[in-house]
Amino acid sequence: PALFRRGRYDHLDLPLPASLLPPGSEARAAGGLWRVLAKGEADSAADPGYPLEPEEVLPLYRRQRGLRAPLPGGTALQEAYERRLFIFLLRARLHRAASLMQAGDLKGSLALYESIAAVEPETRGQPEVTYPLATLLLTQGQPDRAEGWFRLTLQAGPEPQIAALSWFYLGEIRRGRRDEAGTRDCFGRALSIPGVPPAVRDQIRRRIENP
Repeated sequence: PALFRRGRYDHLDLPLPASLLPPGSEARAAGGLWRVLAKGEADSAADPGYPLEPEEVLPLYRRQRGLRAPLPGGTALQEAYERRLFIFLLRARLHRAASLMQAGDLKGSLALYESIAAVEPETRGQPEVTYPLATLLLTQGQPDRAEGWFRLTLQAGPEPQIAALSWFYLGEIRRGRRDEAGTRDCFGRALSIPGVPPAVRDQIRRRIENP
């Protein structure tokens, strides 16, 4: 925190918890990074744009000379250095998709999330991609496609709130098909997941009882 206060750092590779940031500040997505700003401060560089798209980097891959940091207990994986640029640009696109979704541009956001899943198969096991993609498909009247993405979200072992909401939306899809048994099963799973914030659980219960 002292380094932030002295202005030494203002961009991060990963978002830090609030406890590690200076008082009154927050980390906000800025392209492929996160930027430390005062809460409520306008950010003119939230989406700086880059001269390359992730798809343009893939043909530039050379031999695997770098190592990808492993998870605890795992083995480091070799990777091309160009992949690091690819991941950086893909993260920027993910941030842009989330920003469009928050701003209400659902079609634009959906197009970006779909392009992320198409260009990097590993993202199909990441709830930060699969869950918003599923909800966007559902809002755009594509429940059959949404169902598959909700199930991928659940297979990835998401946090309790996302898991409960995924089961709830699967129940909504089943209810739309007049599948009473499937609807009851999905709704029951949504309400039985431990660790869901009480406000979220109450919201799910109200929406189940008052479709």
